[in-house]
Amino acid sequence: MARFIAASKNTYNSNLALRLNKILGFLVPSFEGLWTKMLVRANVKDPSIPVNLPSWVATDSNDVVDLFRRTNKDVPKGKRGDLQASTWDFSTLYTTFPHDLICEAFDFLFEQVFGDHAFFAYNMSSAVDSGTFIGDIDQDKDHYTGRSRTTPKRPGWNYISLDQLKKALSYLIRNTYVKVGDKLFWQWLGIPMGTNPAVHIANYCLFYYELRFMNRLVDWNMTDILKTLLRTKRYIDDLVQLSTVAEAMAFKEMVILEDSVCIIQGLNGAPPITINMGIYPRVLVCNLEQEPSHKGHCLDVDYHFDYHTSRWYTDIYSKTNDIKYKDLAWNRYPNIRTKLSTSCKYNVITSQVYRFFHVCSRKSAVIYEVAKLIYILSRSFFEGGRDFSLNRCFLYLDRALRKFIPMWNVKSPRYMLHLVKKRLRRMIDED
Repeated sequence: MARFIAASKNTYNSNLALRLNKILGFLVPSFEGLWTKMLVRANVKDPSIPVNLPSWVATDSNDVVDLFRRTNKDVPKGKRGDLQASTWDFSTLYTTFPHDLICEAFDFLFEQVFGDHAFFAYNMSSAVDSGTFIGDIDQDKDHYTGRSRTTPKRPGWNYISLDQLKKALSYLIRNTYVKVGDKLFWQWLGIPMGTNPAVHIANYCLFYYELRFMNRLVDWNMTDILKTLLRTKRYIDDLVQLSTVAEAMAFKEMVILEDSVCIIQGLNGAPPITINMGIYPRVLVCNLEQEPSHKGHCLDVDYHFDYHTSRWYTDIYSKTNDIKYKDLAWNRYPNIRTKLSTSCKYNVITSQVYRFFHVCSRKSAVIYEVAKLIYILSRSFFEGGRDFSLNRCFLYLDRALRKFIPMWNVKSPRYMLHLVKKRLRRMIDED
């Protein structure tokens, strides 16, 4: 199915998209608070369930890395080998999600986080990184009272009520149009890709179903199942789960809402009631990408289990090293001949070193990835060309290492730089 990209710049709903993106970003901690409340309820029934774990929503690949590191810390050494990782993918998240279901999900989440507050106050300034709920609703629910109605509004701050927020999101979702040539198309199905809050919408639509599923497990005292799902992370439409083979098979049966049912005997002679107990609605089409295994990859993270140390390790996954994509041309880094500033071109070293230090579990892997980066950037330099300057690469690398070296048990940044140069010379000799 084709995926239309709805650009939200200089359109009739540009301002609305920007404001909703800002508001949803501010509401993320409140959404996470709903997950914590669920864990607190579960902890009452089973004290072994921790209450300080974040939801399945991952903000980046570092959260996936933390999943494996937390497993090494929390799971006894003799039981880590029983766990295997499997990955899932939502192939139609943006294209087949009905608008009614999107609005239903956010109506529920908004109602939960607003509680008895009248308004949500937010500021569009980039200097402000949070919003706040203000005002209380009278018990008769007929009018609002509180600070927002008794004191003047502060300059630069905006106030939105629960009903206004529901209507704003619904309007954006239901009124997205894409112009192709001289034709105008209305997107009547799916999440509008290209609009500012599209990622938040996708993330927390799925979060809504995950939260409701976990709450159902708490309601029916199925805390044993709930505990097996706490080693799960999802980055938008990519999901990774760490579990035993039996738990992975159970998850496969529960992943579709309509496929997992629970029959409850009715009271006082009433007929049995069938309740859908799964997670995601069938329209989302959640596919098993990688079967449970001790080795695989998710996003840019390559993971594997070491039987000798009984630990999970993570490394950088790149499609450039995957045989399936060997015939594709790759151009991942800035061209030295472009009109970008020198600092912009060389700062790719800083950003990539930061990524390597956070994703890689082993010092040897970090050294290899950094050396490979320098080799790729300065390849034509070794061949007599005028590509990235090797000396300047080492200068930026030295600056980066001084920032991130405390993460490793290394003598000094200078010694780490020596190890990288040593590995680089090996690459040159092997080429």
